Amino acid sequence: MKNRFRKFMITRGLYPKHWLRSFRSGEYHYYNGLRATFKKALPYLTEGRALDIGAGFGNETSVLLKNGYEVVATDVNLEAIKYLKKVAKTKNLQVFQQSLPELPEGKFDVIICEMVLHFLNASDTRSAIANMQQATDRGGLNIISTYIDSQSIHKDPRLKGYFKFLLPPGELESLYSDWEVLFAGEKVNAMGHPSLRFIARKK
Repeated sequence: MKNRFRKFMITRGLYPKHWLRSFRSGEYHYYNGLRATFKKALPYLTEGRALDIGAGFGNETSVLLKNGYEVVATDVNLEAIKYLKKVAKTKNLQVFQQSLPELPEGKFDVIICEMVLHFLNASDTRSAIANMQQATDRGGLNIISTYIDSQSIHKDPRLKGYFKFLLPPGELESLYSDWEVLFAGEKVNAMGHPSLRFIARKK
């Protein structure tokens, strides 16, 4: 899924040339570093069991492991899964090739879902959110970032037909109305498209 997004961006000239060379060589590239929403959540992390959805090559997973969490990491990309399984041989880590809205069994103290929801259709997006909420223990965190519906995306010919569904502004906050919202803020990327960064704690 993420590789498909990367191909989409490359064919429209939106990535640097060295990414294009890497893509042609068959390599997979995920976000290199900690995402901003996860960074904002760091002060709220304690310990327990964490789920990293769309873990990629484990940037956030690695931080969680270093902080004593038992981590379950999921991704749809086979190359990422192979890498994470190598890490799992020496770490307190479980790895599954799985796509939303399905989640691994059990309850979690932290669920991370960054830049994944906008790849789903409307039904799966809302089911995924409901499943994340249900799988979160009381006092646990949901850490989410996703593109949201906007005129800038609809008017961008490069994105025509790409996203199946984008949450309308305000819907995510509404779905978490009975949670404690620790952070909610929009970020506009270089193409002028807004994404929502969101952190909430289950009461």
